[in-house]
Amino acid sequence: MALWFGVPQVRRPRHLVLVLLFGAATAHAQIVAPPSSGTVVVDGTTVTATGDLSAGLDIDGPTVDTLLINSLNQNLGNTGAADAVSFNTLNSNIFITMDLGVFQGSASGLLADVIDATVTGDGNITIDSTGDLMAGLGNGILGNVTGNGNVIITSQGNITSNGLGINGLVGDAGNVTIRSTGNITVTSPIPVFPAPPTRPAGIRAAVTNAGQVEVFSMGDITVNGGSIASGIQANEFLGLVTARSVSIVSIGNISASGDINSFGIQTGHDIGPIQITSTGDITADTGISTLLGTSGDVTISSTGSILASDQGIFASTPSGMVQLTIDGGVVSGADGILSNSPGGGTMISILQGGTVQSIGAGGTDRGIEITSGASQVTVAGSVIGGGGGAIQFAAGNFNDILELQPGFGMTGIVRADAGTDTLRFGGSGSGNFDLSSIDTGGNTQQYREFEVFEVNSGTWTFSNGTAAAFVANGGVVTGDATFGGLTANSGSTIAPGNGVGTITVNGNAAFNPGSNRALDIRPDGSGDLLNVTGTTTISGNGTSLNAALNPLTTPLTASTWTAITATGGVTGEFATVADNLPDLDLLAVYNPDSVQLTLVAAAADSDPSAFSRKEIHPSAQMAALDTQIYQHSCTGINFSSYGNF
Repeated sequence: MALWFGVPQVRRPRHLVLVLLFGAATAHAQIVAPPSSGTVVVDGTTVTATGDLSAGLDIDGPTVDTLLINSLNQNLGNTGAADAVSFNTLNSNIFITMDLGVFQGSASGLLADVIDATVTGDGNITIDSTGDLMAGLGNGILGNVTGNGNVIITSQGNITSNGLGINGLVGDAGNVTIRSTGNITVTSPIPVFPAPPTRPAGIRAAVTNAGQVEVFSMGDITVNGGSIASGIQANEFLGLVTARSVSIVSIGNISASGDINSFGIQTGHDIGPIQITSTGDITADTGISTLLGTSGDVTISSTGSILASDQGIFASTPSGMVQLTIDGGVVSGADGILSNSPGGGTMISILQGGTVQSIGAGGTDRGIEITSGASQVTVAGSVIGGGGGAIQFAAGNFNDILELQPGFGMTGIVRADAGTDTLRFGGSGSGNFDLSSIDTGGNTQQYREFEVFEVNSGTWTFSNGTAAAFVANGGVVTGDATFGGLTANSGSTIAPGNGVGTITVNGNAAFNPGSNRALDIRPDGSGDLLNVTGTTTISGNGTSLNAALNPLTTPLTASTWTAITATGGVTGEFATVADNLPDLDLLAVYNPDSVQLTLVAAAADSDPSAFSRKEIHPSAQMAALDTQIYQHSCTGINFSSYGNF
């Protein structure tokens, strides 16, 4: 049996405290084994208990190491002040398998545990409990190895306690594994003062030195009262520079409320990775809190909702990476996400349907706040800022990246701070962005202090204008908008308008190898236009000019369309020109300050000297062509270089 005590940390973020473990001896249960007594049978190193165990059990090793409890005819240990089941041994192993059937186990004593398995020294503890348990201020299940060893606890049933639900401890080096499939309810009646601050928890697991902690919780956890309450707490202490690791999977809902502070999931140690997966809903002062004292990576995935009066998620590691994935909702009274990782940086992904929101009105209340280290934040869901804005990247010379993906929503100011920071547009599908929200020096617009602007994937429709120069490394740039410069790299397409429209570049434009210019044209001569006030440079290496007549109907009342105008001049030619016409061709004409497309008839395959390889066939398009339009389309074009037409 055990209680944990601590002193709360009052500075924000409120997180970890130094926790001391105190134990208090309780009286022996009434049935003692060995030797055999009543319903208890000892066979070699195995104790089997059946029938009436209402007085409880007290098992002492190391002459026995296995306890089997089954086939009860009434509740276990529901009288007296001792543990319902107490199994203690010295430098040995303990195995407990308990199936209560329709009955329950209880311990009504002040500090009594329903199951208390303690190895003094080195040894392993394995507990497999099936049935509902009810404890006082003690533990529903306690597995405690004071030296080196492993603790494995499996609980299939509901646990009610005034202290701790499940408590797995290794005092030196080893592993702690806890699997709980039932609901856990902990209510601490002890006031904060004058009594020492109590630390009630649904599940607590800790390894003092080297080792691994694994917690898998499928049921709901509710913890109320005490000074600092936690739904799940693992390795919640610092001070020993020892490699440990924590893995927590929580599928059920967690609700925690304490008189001073509360945590849905709280964990931390010195060296080693922390991994948390939460698919249920969390309600607490701080939803998920992790702290590494020296080094290690923090990985958190949350697909449920987090409702927190303070931080939604807090993650800190001096030397390691913080990686957060949000596919649910985070609503907080302070920061939705607070991350500090000066060594390895932070990666945050808000997936489509995910939301991070601060409802705090203070100047430091933000949707996402990164206090140190280089960061990449990807938003396909929504970030809603509080009084301090939507996203604050770390101050300092960090090269941060904010990637927006189709479906994103951003409410509040985004500050990139110092360094060379990138505003990137990526993802799949179609997205929209207002270029006037980019701040280029006045610190009055929404997206501030970014220096690099790029499109990497997806189809992005831009509106309004910016003085910033954009680079397309992939995807499609479309819409009616103005850029300060525009460079198309391999795999990217520039397609003005949403239909027919104009992109204006108040600067220079470039089509580098492998890039594309897509042109949507109409039968009346209207079409997409790239209007450049500076120069336009076109590489002949793998570039293409692709035109689509839309609608693909006749008669054509025009024969020339303008694809690019450049006040500063056009240099180079596209490597290929393509169109969707069945038996006509569009020929690119390069003028000193423009690129145009002119309609000409397609040549037959039988004429190898013709400029086109498009096959003539009896189509409605060709049949409907007016002879004068055809003749007009050929006027002024010198076909001598193509042979006889």
